[in-house]
Amino acid sequence: MLELSTTIKGISTAPKSRAGLTAKKATRKARAHLRYIARPSAVDAEMWHGLKDVCGSRISPAKGNRTAARAALRIAFDKRAGQGGKTGCRVAEKLMFSLPNDFPSKARKEALARVMIILVGDSEAAAYGTLHRDKPGNQHAHIMLVDGYESAREARARKPGAQRVRRRQKLRFGDLGRPKEVRAIIAQEINAVAEKYSVKGVEHRSFKNRGIERPASRHRGPVQNARQNKPEAALKATKRADELKVKIRRQAAIPASEIRTTMPVRQTAKKILQPDLEI
Repeated sequence: MLELSTTIKGISTAPKSRAGLTAKKATRKARAHLRYIARPSAVDAEMWHGLKDVCGSRISPAKGNRTAARAALRIAFDKRAGQGGKTGCRVAEKLMFSLPNDFPSKARKEALARVMIILVGDSEAAAYGTLHRDKPGNQHAHIMLVDGYESAREARARKPGAQRVRRRQKLRFGDLGRPKEVRAIIAQEINAVAEKYSVKGVEHRSFKNRGIERPASRHRGPVQNARQNKPEAALKATKRADELKVKIRRQAAIPASEIRTTMPVRQTAKKILQPDLEI
């Protein structure tokens, strides 16, 4: 089985979060990521679930409605960002997961749809997903989600014996242990599709949980691989990067009063355009 690769990140306005974005900046960041995952040069297929128009009706997953779906998601970003208050909130969730390269096109679409339906359900949350084909041998999917309250039916199913049940947020990607649950859900849906199409599935469990004793190894990224495969080019790039770092540090150490501006203080734009004019 293939190893499942996932990335889960949130765009938050909470002051205690790493970025601590304002509502305006968080909305801009969410919209920028939406443009990235929906760029025509990379998208193989796109779908959505739970998005509603201005009248409150669900937007059907037809090709002609993609513009309306993106507009509805942007409105959801704005609405969510305004609900944070002083404590802030997670405006949007960014989810990426790999897919087996031998999955046919129909299987990839079905896997993405199943993951979105399981995560969102019939709650007030919304999701917009795309399949990317920009890189050969790197089949993967992107999903942007906006959290919302679960339905009354889902709340009662969570606590069947209780007389009163308070509805909670559906996604809760920021909760402790929730990313592992999401990984398990993604792997479960991908493996169900893989079994249907008779192709290899994915494995999301760690080596420890699988009972595999394997010593920890140092991660090798693109820089280390470049140094090994093309040492001369890698050394030049590393040297150039080091020179830029030194230059930036030196410039940062110079007081602002000693930095020369492009235009002298005593010369105005009018003086430069008309040098013979006496001021």
